[in-house]
Amino acid sequence: MVLKHAPVFGSFHGFTTTAVKVYNATTPSRAIACAAKGIIMDRTVQDIKYPLLCLEFIVSCGVSVATGGNPFAVSATLNFGEAIVESTLG
Repeated sequence: MVLKHAPVFGSFHGFTTTAVKVYNATTPSRAIACAAKGIIMDRTVQDIKYPLLCLEFIVSCGVSVATGGNPFAVSATLNFGEAIVESTLG
């Protein structure tokens, strides 16, 4: 756990975790969402990360409703919701 917070090891851990999630994604839209989430979650400070995640969640909810349930928009909404829950729980 301590190595995650060291600058070099933390960066390597974040990149590796994101790469594995993208590789294991079942669809291309899920892979794009995992990559975006990995960059947001692993590379930004918390004071910027949480407002961005909430804004992206609200925007993706609006896009999902406006497009009548576009699968990509719904997937993005679920991914951002999942990202908020994961980052809150640790």
